[in-house]
Amino acid sequence: MNTPTVTEASENLDVNDLIELEDFLASYAYELDDTNIEAWVNFFDSNGIYQLTTSYNESSKLPLGIIYCKGHGMMIDRVSALLTANIFEKHKYTHIFTKPKATKMGETIYCRSNFVIYRTMESGASEVFATGKYSDQIIKSYEGLKFLERRVTIDSKRIDTLIVYPI
Repeated sequence: MNTPTVTEASENLDVNDLIELEDFLASYAYELDDTNIEAWVNFFDSNGIYQLTTSYNESSKLPLGIIYCKGHGMMIDRVSALLTANIFEKHKYTHIFTKPKATKMGETIYCRSNFVIYRTMESGASEVFATGKYSDQIIKSYEGLKFLERRVTIDSKRIDTLIVYPI
């Protein structure tokens, strides 16, 4: 993610923009936690990018991650596969995330927050599923805030094969 540096013209968000940002990020997590996977695509700009990678890949400058979707078409295909083709044990996520640290440069909000995700299987067994950080680029459109890019970096390089839902 290309975040602004100190020498670039960036500014802090005002209180109203920060509240709107926090509501947007919370809505994203709640939709996924409620397994409303169809809503996921609507959080992204039509050409938005969703990438899931590991901190190892990131620190090693390895460009490929676990999941990469560019644009609504790829995201809709992923959702369709989840709903019709993939076979997996039912489960739910519960996202817990930190207050975002955000700056604005031009019309783009650059945002970082940390997360922990608990996964509960249909059997009732719960576990810490993933920890890591979100690195986001967000714009405000006539429909509200939208991700230009959401880069999810998982702390562990051990990847669970049951990553079926976006994080």
